[in-house]
Amino acid sequence: MNRFLAGAICALLLANPLSAGAQAATQPPLPGVAEAVEAGVIVQDASEVRLDDFLWQKRVVAVFADNPHDPNLAVQMRHFAEDPEGLARRDMIVIVDADPAAKSEPRSRLRPRGFALIVVDLDGTVRLRRPLPWDMRELGRAIDRIR
Repeated sequence: MNRFLAGAICALLLANPLSAGAQAATQPPLPGVAEAVEAGVIVQDASEVRLDDFLWQKRVVAVFADNPHDPNLAVQMRHFAEDPEGLARRDMIVIVDADPAAKSEPRSRLRPRGFALIVVDLDGTVRLRRPLPWDMRELGRAIDRIR
């Protein structure tokens, strides 16, 4: 009887279009993120991480937008996809947040306004804030000057 009940509950959850799994599967990916990941860029959702998780391990490049359709977000992700090795050489990980309503920990700590590209160094210090996308050449030079 218990197996039958568990099976029925699972069937109802899977058939319900309002279940969390169905919502996640139907949400379109953020523009440019899939291409960046395919190119080898390590991209994490800001709602799933804390900045302190990367202390003394990785530099964080946080990309914020007020909505997932911000063209600057897509441009920035394309720049990352053009040179994933540049990010890897500098021990950088990309965190993306395009949902201000989610109130992620990185968004709460870094307080971006609109589109923002923010670099957090290994020690947790904010080293760079930019209101527009940067290509990897500009970003790489800025990081190399910080070292």
